[in-house]
Amino acid sequence: MTARATTPTSSTNPGNTTVASPTLFQRAVALLAAFRARPSMRTAPSADRNKEPIAQVLAKYAPFSLSECKSCLEIASGTGQHVAFFAARFSHVTFQPTEYAGGSAGPESPAYGSLKPVFDSIVAHSGGMANVLPPCELDAAATEWTVENMQPPGTRWDAVYACNVCHISPFSVSEGLFAGAGRLLAPDGALFIYGPFMVEGQHTAPSNEAFDQRLREQNPSWGVRDTATLAELAANHGMTMEAREEMPANNFVLVFRKGAGRGSAQ
Repeated sequence: MTARATTPTSSTNPGNTTVASPTLFQRAVALLAAFRARPSMRTAPSADRNKEPIAQVLAKYAPFSLSECKSCLEIASGTGQHVAFFAARFSHVTFQPTEYAGGSAGPESPAYGSLKPVFDSIVAHSGGMANVLPPCELDAAATEWTVENMQPPGTRWDAVYACNVCHISPFSVSEGLFAGAGRLLAPDGALFIYGPFMVEGQHTAPSNEAFDQRLREQNPSWGVRDTATLAELAANHGMTMEAREEMPANNFVLVFRKGAGRGSAQ
């Protein structure tokens, strides 16, 4: 699915429509909102540390490696640092940031509750950018995502991106993430997931094992997921694991391609 700064039109995939970039009026409103929201800007040191390594990995894979207009749905945008950084790096991709009221800034943080301060921070970081849409609420575990009612029927996304979601949420969120990506990704679109993961049932570092134990003690429904388990979820929704990229601090970027027919990299 392409993204253009025009009224959505039919793409080359039958039955699919484009994800439209913000209009000039929306950008002007967002720019004013960003100025007003500047005092509400939040920052996470980890987001500043990992945004560049993640961007380098994204740049290796479509749609980020391409030049034509594309689209990306970000799950759990947090402070907005990632979406602003990626939007600047990949100017041909239109991004839709989202957050969930039941989510949090981290495993030790309380649930957001009100999303106004969260959205204010996202807008402060990215407001007025030509390729960032206004943030919206999205519960990844839901059987239908809010964005499905915000775009014309048949709209498909070229990428779905989720950072630090799977391990600090119930497994139902991971299930919903893959189900939603399976529904909304365009053919050959990709799901990108960043975070700590087990490989073949084993932790990749003692620190990850200790972290997993702390998470499960804090909430038994949380925990570091195994890449093989996620590959099974992907297969159930028409995707295959294209890559498992090693990242700093014992993390990975997992790439799942829809309808690509490529081999698994569990």
